Amino acid sequence: MSINIHSVQTIRNKNISTEITVQWLVV
Repeated sequence: MSINIHSVQTIRNKNISTEITVQWLVV
């Protein structure tokens, strides 16, 4: 369970980073 939760958090963090990068590219 803990590993799965950690994995989900990591994926979310990567998604957030990707969104931030996309915003910078758009700007």
